Amino acid sequence: MTRGTELCSAATMAGDPARRLAGLMFRRGLQPGSAIVLEPCNGIHTCFMRFPVDVVFISFEWEVLRIAPAVPPWRFIPWVSGSRRVVEMRAGSVALSRTAPGDLLSPV
Repeated sequence: MTRGTELCSAATMAGDPARRLAGLMFRRGLQPGSAIVLEPCNGIHTCFMRFPVDVVFISFEWEVLRIAPAVPPWRFIPWVSGSRRVVEMRAGSVALSRTAPGDLLSPV
């Protein structure tokens, strides 16, 4: 990552339509360091979620395009131009990692 920090330590890929649709709905929470990566994806909703999440929109080249911190349940975030994937993680994770738009992430 650009800043030499870790955004998340355990990410689950949601690459098929059913897993992307379900996302984090109905879960009770996320462990620190865990995340879900929705791909392809360029917009999200937090309907049926029980907790706020940090949302990071990422380009095909793994560049951070937009960050939506602490998005509460029952919100819609419209599509982000150029976004290829979205990472959803526990609220506060982005601030801890100091991630910012323009950063390049390592998919490892």
